[in-house]
Amino acid sequence: MEGLTFDGVVWAMTSKCDSNWHPLTWLSHMLDCQLHGLYAGGHHFTSVLLHAITPSCCSWFSGR
Repeated sequence: MEGLTFDGVVWAMTSKCDSNWHPLTWLSHMLDCQLHGLYAGGHHFTSVLLHAITPSCCSWFSGR
């Protein structure tokens, strides 16, 4: 895995997998590989962090 590269971003924006277009998934995986290599614990940490931040941001934006 090369991580997040210009060619990878172009590929993520233009490719389909099983007739689905999901560039954010590919870009997130590329960034995880850039930061943590193939260490699964790092990927899991990023996922937990994003899932913890998202509800906080939603609450803040909604004014609650």
